[in-house]
Amino acid sequence: ILQAGLTGTSAGFIFASEDVTLDPTVMGHNVGIELAKRGYDVWMANNRGSKYGMGHSNPLLNSKTRAFWNFTWDDISQYDTTAIVDYVLGQTGESRLHFIGHSQGSAVMFALLTQNQTVYNPKIASFTAVCPITRIGDAITSFNPLVHFMAPALELFNGEGPVFTEKFISDSLFPLACDVTPMI
Repeated sequence: ILQAGLTGTSAGFIFASEDVTLDPTVMGHNVGIELAKRGYDVWMANNRGSKYGMGHSNPLLNSKTRAFWNFTWDDISQYDTTAIVDYVLGQTGESRLHFIGHSQGSAVMFALLTQNQTVYNPKIASFTAVCPITRIGDAITSFNPLVHFMAPALELFNGEGPVFTEKFISDSLFPLACDVTPMI
């Protein structure tokens, strides 16, 4: 399973580079394609609320309702990630799988493996955390001014809809980051 991060989608695992080759002797930059070329059964997951994660099993919940956005990273770990793991194992007939999580994709697996140890640890053959995160509150980075600046604005969303859309990131967040973050 390839699990995208907060602002990403599964597409990032296959469209990270224009240089796509199916030649197994040539290493490309698209991890999903590279794993498939080497014979792995590749499953890619999208986060709830991402571009490809706007559906819901409950027809009364859609991206226009406040209830749709009322979830936490723990909910993603406890409900979404467990459902994804169980679905893939059920479809493949395997008892264990490999999981690669990018950023938030690693955070939800860290949570799953610590909160559901007896049930899910045996199901995970290996876990690779790419750009792993577990919390950001105490992080000391050049983006701290941006995080502190945006915190009150993010509180305003309070479950009202998507925050990190592609348009928001390209039109608002990146320019703001360049203005607020000191040059390194």
